[in-house]
Amino acid sequence: LAAAFPNDPELPGLRQALDDRRRAEGLLTSTQALLRSHGISDIPAATAAIQAYQEVLQLAPQHAVALKELDSLAQYYATLAAEAVEAGEIDNAINFLERASAANSTLPILATVRDKIRQATTLQAAIADMLQQAGALRANGSLINPPGGNAAEIYHRVLATDPGNVIA
Repeated sequence: LAAAFPNDPELPGLRQALDDRRRAEGLLTSTQALLRSHGISDIPAATAAIQAYQEVLQLAPQHAVALKELDSLAQYYATLAAEAVEAGEIDNAINFLERASAANSTLPILATVRDKIRQATTLQAAIADMLQQAGALRANGSLINPPGGNAAEIYHRVLATDPGNVIA
């Protein structure tokens, strides 16, 4: 091609674009093989895949397969984050959310998961505060008296919100 068009100013750019596309396809193939062999739930493999797919997009912007794979990873980890919130595992939820956001920060479900984490964190803080108040009242001998200001009432409020709370 260079011999046929030796003075074509677009030839070096085309050659670079072709090389980038070849590298992107090779990276895509190896990344898909990594996920097939380790599975999407393998955190190191998923993290490596997210980075690799993003590199594919740097080499070949708007690469449809890389975008689809990133969306799949984001959706998977967003779902795990939502499930972790429901189970009261806020640290795990945050870790899963971080992974989902790294794959695709614009996925609409992420805002919902963030809100759930915020609400759960606020609820956990409120429960911890109530348990501390109830513990202080109990230590002062106010287990069931006076009405409206005793440990038992606070423990019942905690149990209404968190029925499995061992301390309450």
